[in-house]
Amino acid sequence: MNGWKIEVDEEEVKANEEDEEEMEAEEDEDMEVNDNKDENHAEIIQPYEEVNPFNRAEKNNMRMDSFDDDLTALYSTLRDQIQEMKKFMAELNERLQQIQERDIRAENEMLRIRLRATEEKAKIRNQLPLKRRYRERPYDPSTNTTSHPRCDDPYVMVRDNAVCADAASDHDGKGVDTTDVVKDAGE
Repeated sequence: MNGWKIEVDEEEVKANEEDEEEMEAEEDEDMEVNDNKDENHAEIIQPYEEVNPFNRAEKNNMRMDSFDDDLTALYSTLRDQIQEMKKFMAELNERLQQIQERDIRAENEMLRIRLRATEEKAKIRNQLPLKRRYRERPYDPSTNTTSHPRCDDPYVMVRDNAVCADAASDHDGKGVDTTDVVKDAGE
């Protein structure tokens, strides 16, 4: 080439080979580190996952796995409980119907009693004389506390008209006797 003779020293060759091996080892380590970056994240482990059959949940009577995956035992247990619930619901429904029928009979009996009482009252009322059938209300002073008659009172208006008519008419100077009319209305 250019006339220089290149002497290759075995020590240098060994040193170069060692350097190359170290470089390859470092590259492999870098590759492993880069590959492990995804693996360095925390792994979420489901404790009851079926991946590992030896990592099973503890037996618990409140969980459905307490039957050891025996579906026939689960089915028979549930079927028995469902049958008991159906019987219980049928008994409750029958009892409710009995109570409703009893209430209807009691209500009908009360209506019959009220009807009989009303009929008896009507029968007795029809046997009484006319003036005893209706009671006059007792005097209640709190209803009318005025001492003078009011102008718009119908009784006062009729009385005043009767007095005016009496004064206007000439019945031989006797006037109209209103006591006879009042006595007839009271009887």
